[in-house]
Amino acid sequence: MDSKRPTIRDVAAAAGVAGSTVSRYLNGTLDLKLETAGRIDAAVTATGYQRPAGPANPAAPTADAAPTMSAEPTAPTGREPQHSSPVLGLIVPEALNQYFAQLVHELSQAAHRAGCELIVSIAFDQPARQEALVDLFAGLDLAGLFYIGTHHANPALTRALAAGLPVVVLDDEQAGLTRGAQTPATDLVVHDDYAGAFQATSHLLRLGHRRIACVIGPDSLNSQSERLRGYSEALLTAGVDPHTQLIVRGPFTQNFGASALPHILAHAPTPTAVFVTSDIIALGLLDVARSMSVDVPGQLSVVGFDDAPLSRHLQPPLSSVHVSLREMARTALDLMTARLTEPKTPPTRVVVPVTLATRASSAAFAEPITDPKGQP
Repeated sequence: MDSKRPTIRDVAAAAGVAGSTVSRYLNGTLDLKLETAGRIDAAVTATGYQRPAGPANPAAPTADAAPTMSAEPTAPTGREPQHSSPVLGLIVPEALNQYFAQLVHELSQAAHRAGCELIVSIAFDQPARQEALVDLFAGLDLAGLFYIGTHHANPALTRALAAGLPVVVLDDEQAGLTRGAQTPATDLVVHDDYAGAFQATSHLLRLGHRRIACVIGPDSLNSQSERLRGYSEALLTAGVDPHTQLIVRGPFTQNFGASALPHILAHAPTPTAVFVTSDIIALGLLDVARSMSVDVPGQLSVVGFDDAPLSRHLQPPLSSVHVSLREMARTALDLMTARLTEPKTPPTRVVVPVTLATRASSAAFAEPITDPKGQP
């Protein structure tokens, strides 16, 4: 006979509901339909699950009691129930990147307002660690997991979903789960990367620029592919061949942005504007522009993506595609809450709209002034 003690996850699996639903029902903090409550009651009896000591739902059975379908209201106990808050996990690539730090903040606030607790772990942008963390969280008694990845796939997510752990993916697609699928295998929240890039590039085109470089993140990420598609299609719409433009690829770091600027300035013909697909990259580019005495926007207009809080305080303030991390966090929490309540509903893909914030880093194109001999 297996001596392993039954857990809430065992009850949830038997009842066909989320672990947090079982926990909150047994603690008396969740009212359920009679049919759902009956399934949980029966699963408790069938698994032999023993509730921990503390206030509980009087209508919920112990292992020695017969299941009940009573809908009679119960009087409040006058005490706060123990373990009543669903505990959710969050895996984030890194904490020093302002974009991810702000997203963690917004998710934490959204979870707090919803009465949930959030456990955060940092993957340090390492694929193996991202996979190991998902496996670790899947082995804990969590209600659900939020996942933010910077690599195109994580096989551990498939294992976690198969084990019954609700997962909401944020910020970027995951191959095998959400990428390229009409219907995702799990809930997904992303920004409208294509529209943002199209808006940013169209803004530079309206200012008269026709030599517009693109400094972009890793091509393995769907977000970057969508931003490149938006950039290219905006150029095509304006009659400009994207294949004649300079494209520089690299990681989401300031160092990459700093190294990209010399490539841009050395390219012939020299671009007059650049669309940068991440503000953290744009920050490095602007730092080097100052040290090289490159006039932004006089010599080079710059538009970023993310509209990080510090972007408006740069010199010059950075034009950038504004993404609402608060809306992304709220949407992700709503999806998780819905998934915990109704685990069998089809996964949902939500695209959060973006807008363009124009500032002093982008300006109208001006032809270089030449002397009478035709020299600049």
